[in-house]
Amino acid sequence: MLSCIVMRALSILVVDDEETIRQLLVRFFEPAGSYVSCAANGVEALRILDKQDFDLVITDVLMPEMDGIELIPQIKKRRPDAFILAMSGGGHNFMGDYCVKLAASLGAHAVIMKPFGIGEMKEAVEKAFPAAG
Repeated sequence: MLSCIVMRALSILVVDDEETIRQLLVRFFEPAGSYVSCAANGVEALRILDKQDFDLVITDVLMPEMDGIELIPQIKKRRPDAFILAMSGGGHNFMGDYCVKLAASLGAHAVIMKPFGIGEMKEAVEKAFPAAG
């Protein structure tokens, strides 16, 4: 059951080029009362971030147009108070563990490998945003 993943409501921006991942994360977080907005890539995410603050940004590492590697430094610059959780399952040229390590080196507060379960996501959110757990 997709029950509450966090102890309190958060404002969350989910950035992933896969619609199924975005919708899955909406279903993870909204039952806890969190506000969830979604973007399909980094360009779209920056447009949203220019208009709104978020407690937590969950971003895929590999995406078209602007990936998480380019997005993470922009989040830190534009919204330094936002916590960042990077996720990756890898891609054609990169292993997933390399992608999440790279994201962490750029300033992601926590990382998670795809595929993940609700328990793993909860742990990753607690690492990225300790006040949420």
